[in-house]
Amino acid sequence: MNEKTNVKDNAWRTQNSLWMVWVFIPLCNFLAFLWIGARAKTKKWVFFAVLYFAVNTGLLMWFFRGDANWMSLAFALGKLGIVVLGLAVYIYGIVHAFITRSEYLRRYAAVLDANESAAMQAKNRRDFFGDTDKDEAPKPQKLALEAGYKMMREMYDLYQSMQDTRLKDEMAEIYETAEKIYKYIAANPESAGKIRKFNEYYFPEVLRMLHEYQKLLNLGEGADIGGKVEKLLQAMIPAFKNQLENLRSDKALDMQTDMAVIEQMAKRDGLADSDM
Repeated sequence: MNEKTNVKDNAWRTQNSLWMVWVFIPLCNFLAFLWIGARAKTKKWVFFAVLYFAVNTGLLMWFFRGDANWMSLAFALGKLGIVVLGLAVYIYGIVHAFITRSEYLRRYAAVLDANESAAMQAKNRRDFFGDTDKDEAPKPQKLALEAGYKMMREMYDLYQSMQDTRLKDEMAEIYETAEKIYKYIAANPESAGKIRKFNEYYFPEVLRMLHEYQKLLNLGEGADIGGKVEKLLQAMIPAFKNQLENLRSDKALDMQTDMAVIEQMAKRDGLADSDM
């Protein structure tokens, strides 16, 4: 569920405004601000919680302090003054809470969105690495997948922000092919070294070129080279696909070699027919 959408929903707003009940309970307004400060990760509300607590405690101690002249007019006026001051703090806390409510809901929704985004990124990372245990993976595979994950996210962001819609199809095809390459590496760690040049030159250069082109477009320039950028991407599509096919071909060749070795060993040890 997307909390960012629910922030406009009355049920969500009501549910996340129940903390305001504390400000209507005398001397408990500090609990309300302590709660929202912790939930929205906002220090200023924690500061107000401490301030309210200190003022409330001070008023209570002042009100109940001993006084030999408790029948005097000054004593009565002093007690009345403390009550009035306490009432003023009580009312101010209620007004403060109502003023703060909208900001809290925005900040809390942002915290929920950030947590959701972090959880989604963690899921995407797990999906990207497949069944590979990143901590136990061989170093070449680990480095290849780490670099690939970073570049795939960069490519996705570029696709989302690209102003030149002519490049969308080519960018999507490059992204999909690269994703297949990294999924293959995740499943076949022994092939990680075979994409070193792809990881260190071809994919980074495509990203660099797209970044530079995007910068020119943001400055209102670069329209005259859009066609050249499109042609370059079109040339990179078969290059990326060939990289994937080379990985698959190498795997098939390795399997054929292994089968031939097993066959020869079986013949030598008399475990197979000569026409196997």
